[in-house]
Amino acid sequence: MIKKKYLIGVVALLALYVLYMIKGEGIIINYVDQLDGEVIYYMLRSQSLDTLFQTHFSQFMDGNAEVSVASFGTLLFYAMLPPVYAFITNMFFVRIIAFLALYFLLKEYDIEEGISFAVALLYVLLPIFTVYGLTAVGVPLVWLALKYKKGERKLLPYILVAVYGLFSSLVLFGYAVLGGLILYDIILMILYLRNPIEQNKNSLIRGGIIFIELLCIYILTNIELLVSIFKGDNGFVSHKSQYTLWPGSFGDSFTQMLLEPHNHIVSTQKSIILVMLITVIIVLVGKIVMKKTIEKSARMMILMLFSIVFMIVIIAVLYAFYHCQMGIDLRNKLFAGTPLLAMQFDRFYWFYPCLWYMILGFTLSILKKTLKNRWIIILLLIIPCWNVYIMNSDLLQNLKDTVVRADHNENTWGKFYDEKGFSYVLDYIDRNPEEYRVISVGIHPVAAQYNGFYTLDGYSNNYDVHYKERFGNAIAEELNTPYLEAYFWEWGNRCYAFTNEYGAEFYDISSDEPIELDYNWDKLKEMGCEYVISRYQLIVDTEKVNFEQHFTDSYYGLYLYRVL
Repeated sequence: MIKKKYLIGVVALLALYVLYMIKGEGIIINYVDQLDGEVIYYMLRSQSLDTLFQTHFSQFMDGNAEVSVASFGTLLFYAMLPPVYAFITNMFFVRIIAFLALYFLLKEYDIEEGISFAVALLYVLLPIFTVYGLTAVGVPLVWLALKYKKGERKLLPYILVAVYGLFSSLVLFGYAVLGGLILYDIILMILYLRNPIEQNKNSLIRGGIIFIELLCIYILTNIELLVSIFKGDNGFVSHKSQYTLWPGSFGDSFTQMLLEPHNHIVSTQKSIILVMLITVIIVLVGKIVMKKTIEKSARMMILMLFSIVFMIVIIAVLYAFYHCQMGIDLRNKLFAGTPLLAMQFDRFYWFYPCLWYMILGFTLSILKKTLKNRWIIILLLIIPCWNVYIMNSDLLQNLKDTVVRADHNENTWGKFYDEKGFSYVLDYIDRNPEEYRVISVGIHPVAAQYNGFYTLDGYSNNYDVHYKERFGNAIAEELNTPYLEAYFWEWGNRCYAFTNEYGAEFYDISSDEPIELDYNWDKLKEMGCEYVISRYQLIVDTEKVNFEQHFTDSYYGLYLYRVL
């Protein structure tokens, strides 16, 4: 039997990579915050080396938005490969690195190889948003770099940190990792002052070097953003400065964060908590009833396990405070009128996948050392396995789709971007896309952007507030429902051509019913809008807008209108 089980995991992931490459645009993807946003950012930023640090593009919201990427290193894939294959390559690069990092981290704590393998494999089967690179799932890389002892793999710890820094986001979560490293170094400093031994000194030095290394990488890869924050950007005022913050219940937020997986960072903690409770019962019964002694190594793991649980609870407390009335008041007092008002400083919960799966590894190892029975471990692993399965991991969805050959799934790359349909529109207009601007109705604007159109609408977390006001005033009559009004004016990351009838939903592609659209066409014309690409037939003012063509062979059944 192969003892180095991590090789089996790598080979399995590589086999899935080949499957994805074969499926190409037929892959099934959770498009939210991936296909509808991040992919186009990578495409724009990787156009050529001379635009690598450019953050404004006329193709995207007419150049009024900051285009930033979550993973600077991922740009390499988009510079070398067509978008779908760049996405797939990045997906498996992230998963393979995350698998190896967690596997070797668990091994550093003397957790059995079989358990390390199973837990690390489950970890990367989670429905991960790989467009964010290693930002969340790559945390074990930094932890592993800190764990290696002096003299072991002298350069490897710093290589691991460099990989994490290049493939992660400062804005999304990197600040939390830097904060964690500062706290780690403070604790080491206290330990060294109390007990100035060589081991504490070496750990303190390494922790400090790793912090400085990661900080420097983030500065270099976010230089444009940092300059715009500290020096200003030619009068640019972010729409984030007008965010409206709504408080929640401290207790509800705390419970939700502790027990429920977040939509971006799924950690299936309920199943892990169940495994942990079963283990506690078995260990207590073994100690009290059967009078079994707990091995010293198991006792150390129990201590480590409780330390991680403590960190998880503290993170949930911070999250709940951030979203309760007191936290909202503090944020308004400190950051009102600035982009930092919307900064999600609560994202320490992005540590959760790593922390919860470390707990799973420790829990199963404690049980193994107590019972000396691997079958119990295998049975308990069914709980998190089933939980991962029902969470609809994209890997599992694509495997099922391949086996049953179901071509009806709507969430494929090819259907979302509909290259064939948009090519018909491009051919019909027969002009250089740089010469005109479009908006999309009932379709994510990124589909038009992906296919070469220059759009006024888009999905951005940082664009000019004055542009938002101009666009919002142009579509104001279609924002007169309480939900849409709040969605656009109080949040506004999706600067879309909304309709009252369908709100912020984009799922009903089968509707043949025409919808009445009441925009201020003169204001849209002033902004440069010449064409409307719609999923639906529109009832509009024929003196302002002319119907051009219905492209029945496109996936969306596109309708094209020209603004007169």
